[in-house]
Amino acid sequence: VFKMYGGQINLSYGFVAEKDGVQTQYFLRKYNRFADENRINFEHDFLTFLKTNGLDIIPAVIKTKEGSTFIQNQELDKAYFYAVYEFLEGKDRYRWFEDTTP
Repeated sequence: VFKMYGGQINLSYGFVAEKDGVQTQYFLRKYNRFADENRINFEHDFLTFLKTNGLDIIPAVIKTKEGSTFIQNQELDKAYFYAVYEFLEGKDRYRWFEDTTP
């Protein structure tokens, strides 16, 4: 598991999962404390629509075994939402500042 830098609103972490000897890289998004279910559902439905209709430059949202595209976890005084996406290699060309993280 490794932290992915560059996001300004949510936290993202990369990880590798192995199934039947095949390793696949994913990223986990922890939504900010102001995220709500309706907005996340809209975002995931929109991304799924775009991906299904041929836009392959965006990551697919990975569903849980129950069919949801996110989970909710209580942390101290707030419930946070988490989602897993396929990992896409590439360079962030839309950054407004120079990345100085290691």
